[in-house]
Amino acid sequence: MPIIFYFDLAGPLALARKYLQDNNDPFFVLNSDVICEFPFEDMIKFHKDHQCEGTICVTKVEEPSKYGVVVYEQDSGKIERFVEKPREYVSNKINAGLYIFNPTILNRIEVNHFLYSIHKMNVKNFLVTTNID
Repeated sequence: MPIIFYFDLAGPLALARKYLQDNNDPFFVLNSDVICEFPFEDMIKFHKDHQCEGTICVTKVEEPSKYGVVVYEQDSGKIERFVEKPREYVSNKINAGLYIFNPTILNRIEVNHFLYSIHKMNVKNFLVTTNID
């Protein structure tokens, strides 16, 4: 399974489209500044079990105003939206910088849109998974 490291921008993923769409397997994307023990096996199991297009790992923090917060339905894990450095409390779960995507997501990213953020994509088929503490 391919693993891609990136800095919050989806555009470069489009450049790897031909490699990532060789088969129908999901692929990992990691923020390049994340250092932790990665729960890869748990994440891929969750992703496949829930048959979603994207899975994003979140973690709990004490001070969410410094980070990109993920707002999601607690029961289903469906992501509603991202809030970058909220001024008012919306959640204490932040994007942990670990993603799994199905290759179909690449059809929504244009090569010439390098500054296109994953957080600005339609996330209706994305779910939240494991907390990293």
